[in-house]
Amino acid sequence: MTLAILAWRTLLRQPARAVLGVFGVAAVAALLFDMLLLAGGLATSFRDLLDSTGFDVRVTATEALPGMGPYLEGVRDLVADIDELDHVADVAAVALGTIAARGSEDQDAISLPIQGYLGTVRGGWKVLEGDDLPREPASSGTVVINRAAAEQLDLDPGDELLLGGLKIRDRWSAPPQRCRITGIVEFVFEQGHTPSAAMDLDTMEGLAGRKPDRAAFLMVSSAPASADIETVQAIRDRFPNLHAYSNAQYVQQFQAHDFSYFRQIAVVISTLTVFFTFLLLTALLTVSVNQRLGEVAGLRALGFRRRRIVAMLMWETAVTVVVGLVLAVAVGAALAVVLDGILHDMPGLPDRLHFFVYRHGVLVRFVGLILGTGLLSLVYPAWIAARLPIAATLRKEITT
Repeated sequence: MTLAILAWRTLLRQPARAVLGVFGVAAVAALLFDMLLLAGGLATSFRDLLDSTGFDVRVTATEALPGMGPYLEGVRDLVADIDELDHVADVAAVALGTIAARGSEDQDAISLPIQGYLGTVRGGWKVLEGDDLPREPASSGTVVINRAAAEQLDLDPGDELLLGGLKIRDRWSAPPQRCRITGIVEFVFEQGHTPSAAMDLDTMEGLAGRKPDRAAFLMVSSAPASADIETVQAIRDRFPNLHAYSNAQYVQQFQAHDFSYFRQIAVVISTLTVFFTFLLLTALLTVSVNQRLGEVAGLRALGFRRRRIVAMLMWETAVTVVVGLVLAVAVGAALAVVLDGILHDMPGLPDRLHFFVYRHGVLVRFVGLILGTGLLSLVYPAWIAARLPIAATLRKEITT
């Protein structure tokens, strides 16, 4: 009989303890699995959102994050100059603003956040209905809106949207301008039921009644043969007064500040989870050995060496841990969906941003931590079994 079969039969002889061990490991390991997903999940999800736009470099006037600092001035000349760099494939300027919007003159206005784009490449949304914005810069007076704006204003593609102007005592403070809705879109950084819209920069500046030639930030796409870091360096060399960052560098900046809270929580809970796993397995194995002192002494008397006894305990631990790990991954995945939904209700978060994200190497790290903890928990019960006095233990078993 092999040690693996012997360990399996030993566990089957005491099903209550075996089930307790398996479910105990599954419970704490599921929590550890979720914390490993949380530790870098938010940063990974944020990086995926940035990459999904098709741009891998952002350019701002200061070190502030896009939209959080002063605007870039003279963006039309700036876009043209950056577009001439060898490492650059496409450039788009993005202006941000908010304007009053209504579907008809007798309708109450809503506050509508607007993105104004300068450039032929747009990757900030996905068209759900209708058409995208016209590619030609001369085609102004068109707008795309998200589903929330369409529902609140009761509009469809092809309808006109009234933008600007406030109605005070049945009079308009300024006449609203009409923009044709080309399509209903889903923005990459869309937030819940918040209405949003996008248009070309000329149209947006026309609504303001002037052409300030400003933008909150630039989005740059690297040439196929160029790495994003090469594009960043080329922009910094050409425009030393600007601040260019790759998507990876932005994510690192977020991890150091905005996302550090979740990473710290994940590290603390992971450490506690590993510790409780160690205590649980150590307690279960120690109780198992103490309940089987006579059996262990008998095996030793029959010629089983210490290392075979320890190997048998290792097999018992391995079976308990492996079965628990399988359950833990299933339970942890389901729990991650629930927890992600709870955290996702926090205000100001994009719909496509997630906290619990599977990444390459997480499963390997998870299995390694649990198996390593299982080996450590085996040290004390193995020491008891290996140091067990055979004659005294057998005499005690006979007399009792």
